[in-house]
Amino acid sequence: MRVAKDTPPKVEEFSEDGERYYRVSVYVEDERTGGGDWGIATEPKRMELRPQTAARWRKKGRDVGEDNKVWDKFALTKALSKAKRNAYRSQIPLQLRQVLIAQFLGDPSKVRTLRQATGSGAVAEMPAPLVTPEAEQKRDEARQLFAAIREIHATAYMLPGQFNALLVRHEHDLTRMDEFIAQLKGLHERAAKEQEKGTGAFKNG
Repeated sequence: MRVAKDTPPKVEEFSEDGERYYRVSVYVEDERTGGGDWGIATEPKRMELRPQTAARWRKKGRDVGEDNKVWDKFALTKALSKAKRNAYRSQIPLQLRQVLIAQFLGDPSKVRTLRQATGSGAVAEMPAPLVTPEAEQKRDEARQLFAAIREIHATAYMLPGQFNALLVRHEHDLTRMDEFIAQLKGLHERAAKEQEKGTGAFKNG
């Protein structure tokens, strides 16, 4: 899956109850099936600080409103990141999501809550993804590694749904993202060796 090249993200600005917001829409397409879906997210242009943080910022001479809100220079980046995440999630089959959630239940840092109700499936409450430049760089590195793996073999080592589900579960922490990147590097090395030797997915043709 990828963000559609011929359908660029849409960015809108709107006001509600005296607040200014960004609304971002991102279209993700499945290169194998041709299907796709939109992911939409909104983000306020101002973020609310904790009272202690607001007081500290005022002492430093920063412009903090009486409501403890400041302009968030990363607001658009956050909205774009969340819209991408929502679009990718819409393309991951529910059954696969449930299997991955179940696999991670032993680690509360990966999945904090799993609630099941009759007919409602499973809901995971994941930490918010990091939106720093360093995090975006690591996401790009992970996607490039996955693309390289798929160039060797499109389906044998990791499917797009698996990659995106795992990325969602690692992108809230830089150390976790480094671990995921290391996993992808190991998988790429394995795929390249098996291709060269004609073993694994390349055995008998």
